[in-house]
Amino acid sequence: MHWAIKSISDIKELHLSHRNWNSALSHAHSMLIASAPGEVVCITGPSRAGKSRLIDSLGKLLICGNDFENRGLMPVVKILATNCSVGGTFSSKAFTLRALDAVKHPFYSESTFDSADWGADFLKQLGRTPETVLRPALEKSFIHRKTMYVFIDEAQHVLYARGGKKDAEAILNSWKCLAQSTGAVLVLVGAYPLLDAISLCPHLIGRRHQIHIPRYRATDEDLKVFLELLNSYSELVTLEPGIKSLTEFSDLLYEGSFGCIGLLGAWIREALAFVLARDDQFLTEGHFLMAHKIEKDRQMVAAEIKNGEDLLFANEDIKFQDIVDTPKTKKRKKKPFVRNPRRHKIAGRK
Repeated sequence: MHWAIKSISDIKELHLSHRNWNSALSHAHSMLIASAPGEVVCITGPSRAGKSRLIDSLGKLLICGNDFENRGLMPVVKILATNCSVGGTFSSKAFTLRALDAVKHPFYSESTFDSADWGADFLKQLGRTPETVLRPALEKSFIHRKTMYVFIDEAQHVLYARGGKKDAEAILNSWKCLAQSTGAVLVLVGAYPLLDAISLCPHLIGRRHQIHIPRYRATDEDLKVFLELLNSYSELVTLEPGIKSLTEFSDLLYEGSFGCIGLLGAWIREALAFVLARDDQFLTEGHFLMAHKIEKDRQMVAAEIKNGEDLLFANEDIKFQDIVDTPKTKKRKKKPFVRNPRRHKIAGRK
């Protein structure tokens, strides 16, 4: 077996507990305990920041090892908001059905029926059941299960509702009402576009507590952590002789990942895929250049990060250029990552 296969597997299973993620976990846990029923906690950050893993960890902390389900209780319910309606749009009815499945409703939950024959008929029956029937059933389920926290992951998908922003606003307000009527804390989790969605709902903003999982910026303190994380990844790969650590490619890896650890991990796996495809012995800088995102994709990622950070830091004197690119400083002793930005030649492209 090629060594890269094991490296890819190890990186997939690796859950690095780094400073920003640990800080967000501690903040979110404390905020959930402090939140009153009907309030909203928003957890956001750049793509691949570890938000889904964060809510899994929060769920375990909130349950504290108790086996509530055997007593018919579900203090924590997690629901994935997906675009599964016609044309990839977001459907509030489909979401309600997912929520009923998550809370294991005795009649409206698909997981209740395992028989293939009965399952097909059951799905047809669910399709004919109006949302005006399903929604009260969901509210009663939360109350019966004594649900205290409702996590909605990928909540930014409400922006894909068929009616656009108007429908997205209505759905978000509906979720807020669901939390109020059941006495639960609503936890909305998603990438930065979630902030755009929440901005549509003034009443939701007034009840919101914000949790942010930030990327690592071009500051001395952040770059030191970034280097430590590169060293951790280095232990899982085989580098060419003379290269002791991925920190030797730190400039490239920081600029290409925007300081986002999730993007960094995905980039390393893609570089390893090139190692495997070419049957190479070592992971080199060339493999990272081959796996580097094209400029158009980088611009789209940068635009999403810029919009999210602009919304979060609207009252702070922080500019996106200052925290994405390496800082331009007066002449002084060189420190990690401080250099003039340059364009890398990537996989034969200019």
